[in-house]
Amino acid sequence: MKRNVVVYLILSALLAATALGAPSSAQEQRIVVGVLLDVDGSVRSGDAVIAEAVRLAARDVAADLERIGRRLEVLFEDTDADPRVAAQAAQELADRGARFIVGPTSSPEARAVLPVLERTGVVAISMASTAVELALDDNLMRFVSNDAVQVRALSHLYAENGIDVVVPFVRADEYGLDLLAALRSHVASPVHLVDEVVYEPGAIRDRLGDLEARVSDAVRSYGARRVAVQYVGFDELVEVAAELAAMPALSSVRWFGADALAVSPRFVASKEAAAFGEAVDLIATIPVPRFDHLRARQIIQELLGAGFDSAPLAYALNAYDAMAVAALAESARSAAASPKEAALVVLKWFSGVTGKVTLDENGDRADNDYYFVRVARPFGEDSEATWTLTGHWAADMVFMED
Repeated sequence: MKRNVVVYLILSALLAATALGAPSSAQEQRIVVGVLLDVDGSVRSGDAVIAEAVRLAARDVAADLERIGRRLEVLFEDTDADPRVAAQAAQELADRGARFIVGPTSSPEARAVLPVLERTGVVAISMASTAVELALDDNLMRFVSNDAVQVRALSHLYAENGIDVVVPFVRADEYGLDLLAALRSHVASPVHLVDEVVYEPGAIRDRLGDLEARVSDAVRSYGARRVAVQYVGFDELVEVAAELAAMPALSSVRWFGADALAVSPRFVASKEAAAFGEAVDLIATIPVPRFDHLRARQIIQELLGAGFDSAPLAYALNAYDAMAVAALAESARSAAASPKEAALVVLKWFSGVTGKVTLDENGDRADNDYYFVRVARPFGEDSEATWTLTGHWAADMVFMED
């Protein structure tokens, strides 16, 4: 049944493409889509499940494209989560004939590939980049809402937990500084954001003393129960978890994380990090599309069966739909039509495992809710730590689990 649905969607794409002109004979034979990820998750652990979801989508779409005489070729390039490598890899994919790229994951990488997209006309579809500064009318589409939405969820989370003072601990890159700016523009009284502590990528340990001092000052004024640290960075927090646990102020207050940390497999696999997350009742936010649960179930089961039980499945499902849209748009595109025009035609009717993909005027997803997740051991103290759902934010309302 699923394959029949995909065939119907492909045929619909080709019919819709008549407004763009008939595809060329060369395109009828070979459909090329590039992928930019930290493919093996060696640097950013969550990318491994995203890569697997892309493979599943390519498998499903390729089988049905073959029925109408098209051959899908997927070109993977490993970025090692490095923006410079991502830019070079994007150019390489363009040179090899890819007019659509699935990825990259992070906002720093997305920022780095923008000049390549502008120069070549290639469209990149990111499943996880959220920086507000990238909300531009360009060839970057993002199947996730930007951080202007995330900060609304975070501000409601602070209020729900009785927090008066938030100390931001922020990675000094496009992602961290952009989310910090969005927080400062949105969070208002009675919650107060004090001056942030910013760390350079690769040097998180260097600022722990400053963070301890900043939090200590806040605790003396407001009490530990009213103070929280808002961490905005990736899972390099694992590297300093044991040190954080030994610091009196930092281990006595609540911690909140954002989407780059939420459901990190590396974090819960670390004994020290998981223990610290439990001790400070760490809660992180992750954007969640309004799934088509019936259609998503099979893909989720395959990902879980492959061992990704602690992985960011929301981003993985975004990636599945990104690959489907990229392949359908390239299949339907004529030589005279731009990749962006073809993608916008497909998105008028496309509904995938994440439901209807509605983009705003800047090409960002317009309809994400947010889940709140925390580190827990649901099967007892001796069981493995995992990320568990603890609440849900939608339409400026917070719903917490009992």
